[in-house]
Amino acid sequence: AGYKTNIFNRSPEKCKPLEQIGAILKESPKQVAVASDVIFTMVGYPKDVRESILGKEGVIAGAKAGSIIVDMSTSEPSLAQEIYNYANSKGIHALDAPVSGGVGGAEQGTLTFLVGAGNDEVFAQAQTLLAHMGKNIINC
Repeated sequence: AGYKTNIFNRSPEKCKPLEQIGAILKESPKQVAVASDVIFTMVGYPKDVRESILGKEGVIAGAKAGSIIVDMSTSEPSLAQEIYNYANSKGIHALDAPVSGGVGGAEQGTLTFLVGAGNDEVFAQAQTLLAHMGKNIINC
């Protein structure tokens, strides 16, 4: 879609195909945030969400005021609220956007996102990017 893409994965070898088409591999979620205006995260478990966003090398540690964090993990509502509150205290926007549709939906760009934004303008900015990955983007 023509966007500069900074990426991180705890298993860097999984990033090789994306690097081959122009993505820039970073050493941590923090470094992705330093180089990005909008940061998407998707990890498996709440402890991983906490580490990747709130940790010492997490997204918020590197994000600048005005940045948008979109967490697409399926996690705990209380953790999503904690991330939102902490990010907000730093002038950073945080959206909780769990995804449905599986691998097939991801490959076909037909995922569904249930987005808790708290701000219609920020939702609209994220929606533009989410539309490259999914067809159903619902502001909850």
